[in-house]
Amino acid sequence: DIRYRSGEVKDAAKIFEQLVERDPTSVEAHRRLNFYYAMTVQRAKLINESMRAIELGAATPESFVYLVGADWLTFTNGYEVVAKWAEKYPNDNEDLQVASAVHLITAGYSESMTENPRMKELLANRKGLLKSLTKKFPDNIELLALQLSQAAFLADDETVRDLLSGVKANVDDDSRFWRFKGWYHAFHEQWAEAKEAYTTCLELNPYDWLCMHELSGVLRQLEEKEELKRIQAISFIGKQIQRDVLQAPRTDQLPIEVLLKIEKFIRDCGQAEMASKLSDLIKEMQRKQR
Repeated sequence: DIRYRSGEVKDAAKIFEQLVERDPTSVEAHRRLNFYYAMTVQRAKLINESMRAIELGAATPESFVYLVGADWLTFTNGYEVVAKWAEKYPNDNEDLQVASAVHLITAGYSESMTENPRMKELLANRKGLLKSLTKKFPDNIELLALQLSQAAFLADDETVRDLLSGVKANVDDDSRFWRFKGWYHAFHEQWAEAKEAYTTCLELNPYDWLCMHELSGVLRQLEEKEELKRIQAISFIGKQIQRDVLQAPRTDQLPIEVLLKIEKFIRDCGQAEMASKLSDLIKEMQRKQR
């Protein structure tokens, strides 16, 4: 805890990992690790740690938030917090530099929300920041995913194609890249290939509501009406959850109503056992509030 407060978060994370190894049911150690992985945008570790905490009975409600929101969860104070952490590790801070930039670029932070001249300058030059970091860390997966997301949003299929074809790392287990492949095939009306890519994405991450949304367009073209209706309904709930979570002051103090929505979403995604574990936590919270 002292190392966390002093900004020595990498060292603190190692200690909490050791604590989990010694006491797998330590709720606090799992909670701290989850927070660290979320703030540093270590998506794969965030998902694995969330699932580990849940399976070991050491989960808190935000463990489920991290699980379903691993692809989109960012923090408005993420840039400032993580950038300070990076200063503690001048020779080993690629992950922290990238994470701080991801928060700045994607967390919905605008120039009107700050009086800090430095922050205003950074926000006005987000494109330049992404470009400079990409040049500095050309093989960073999070930067690549961010570029692909922006290119798809702008319907820039050539950039999506070039980025996907230039990936050097093995991203077969990263569901986001299957979603980007699905987007590219759908853009070119290759409906069967798009469906296959989106299906693989959801097999890897059943909570990707954006993938479901994009898949809906493909199912409409393939006239798969029943599956389209099912996927659209789940996607709609997932989008609502993202809005509710990102608008909440804190992820560890979400209203019961939002947690119930997450429980339903998880269940509708075909993860009944995981949903039941969240349901048990919610019931415990409700008992304490009486």
